Amino acid sequence: MTASLKAPLDFYFDFSSPYGYLAAEKIDALAAAHGRSVLWHPILLGVTFKATGLAPLPAIPLKGEYSLRDIARSARFLGVPYRKPTVFPIPTQHAARAFLWLNDRDPQQARAFGLAAYRAYFTEDVNIS
Repeated sequence: MTASLKAPLDFYFDFSSPYGYLAAEKIDALAAAHGRSVLWHPILLGVTFKATGLAPLPAIPLKGEYSLRDIARSARFLGVPYRKPTVFPIPTQHAARAFLWLNDRDPQQARAFGLAAYRAYFTEDVNIS
């Protein structure tokens, strides 16, 4: 199968997810290395947690503390800058809507916006909500 015939990867992310941020920094290059493209899809984890009765990792005893160390360790391993935001987590529906609006017009511009929003939140401590 040629590279042009390979189906794109679907990347689902929430702008408040540090793991989503780490993946966003690497997903396009990883996909390209395997002859694939990526379709970015913002989701709202808060809605998912509410629907499933689950809680964000930081809110879970022991697991939450561990996840915060794991995120920082994963960022170092991947060579991705990271700083835990002062306000965490945050609502991300506005960033997701902006991404979707841009994506309908120019997917490359939407990706650039997505990365800029992630970097603002997870490296500069800018509340993007």
